[in-house]
Amino acid sequence: MIKVIDINDKCENANISIDDYIPFSIEYDSSYFTEIFYWRGGDGKLSLVEIGIIRQTGTFKSIVLTNINQKDVIQYDKVIPINLFTIEGQPICDLSKWNSTMNYSDTFIDEFDLTIKLLVGLNFISLIFSNTFDIARYIQNNNIRFGIASDGSLITIDILDLSENKIEILRKYKFNKH
Repeated sequence: MIKVIDINDKCENANISIDDYIPFSIEYDSSYFTEIFYWRGGDGKLSLVEIGIIRQTGTFKSIVLTNINQKDVIQYDKVIPINLFTIEGQPICDLSKWNSTMNYSDTFIDEFDLTIKLLVGLNFISLIFSNTFDIARYIQNNNIRFGIASDGSLITIDILDLSENKIEILRKYKFNKH
């Protein structure tokens, strides 16, 4: 799992895409990067999320949910609850799991034994990486919010303030069936 070890107080703008082909993608406008580490999670068959992390800063470059098992999509008819302290900024991730030689194969860490869930609310979506929902704090970068456990593990990625149109696209999306 990705661990968050610090917070960068600078917020980067992000392009968020939700369409008929990929449930969602987030691409940060950071111009400061040359090398990207990738973490991929899911079951490796029906569900896959890929997160790009900038090697020089430990901050996110991209987050792409390429697909998710339909049984792990939860329709939620409410707005997102905000019940924890939220810090503005950008998470800085622990990069110690990656090999520093930067051979192409070393840029990827795969966790394909992970059940991910997607909560689709009225004005938000939440990608959930853990069955235990013990969020200790939130870090929010514009309308992207990261739920962090007390041990630093990334538990959720929320995209907030989505339009009805974007939510409707997700509700109609043809997710993989198990």
